[in-house]
Amino acid sequence: MKVKNINVNSLDWFLLLKNYLDHKLTGHSLPYLTGARAMRLKMRYPTIDLAKGILEEMLYYLGSEFLILIQYCKYLKAPVFNLLKKEYVIYHKNEVIYKPKSDVPAIVFTEEIGVKYGKEFPHLFDLLLRESTDAIETSKCSRLLDNISKKMIWSEFSQTEAKRIKSILKITS
Repeated sequence: MKVKNINVNSLDWFLLLKNYLDHKLTGHSLPYLTGARAMRLKMRYPTIDLAKGILEEMLYYLGSEFLILIQYCKYLKAPVFNLLKKEYVIYHKNEVIYKPKSDVPAIVFTEEIGVKYGKEFPHLFDLLLRESTDAIETSKCSRLLDNISKKMIWSEFSQTEAKRIKSILKITS
């Protein structure tokens, strides 16, 4: 795979992850990032092709200051993407961080992700995409606690989430 330089300031997923990092929050799922991209593109529904495009951009991302961290969020009960400053790669919240032995320059993941999804690209991304397909295809790009079942479920963006995404990505109605 030939790595190419991408201007991260034009990438919606990077801007959303950077905003989360600035607020010391956990990260975003692939359905969330895909739904936000669909919103930016003024598409009625997110698509699997949008998700594939995001993952491909991540594979090509060079990461001058940040690496992309894939970890399992115990609250959301789903894999999430976050940014990690390069100097924290060795130790991060008592988790082992794996740097794949491949030509993917800027993606790392926790041991839990490596055990569940494998440690090689693109296989890891294929499994993440497969797990996210139902949520993306039904436009349920956000995770929330169902008050009745007390389980985390996929749902559509709330008005608050949509407003926050529009603000971060500078989307006008």
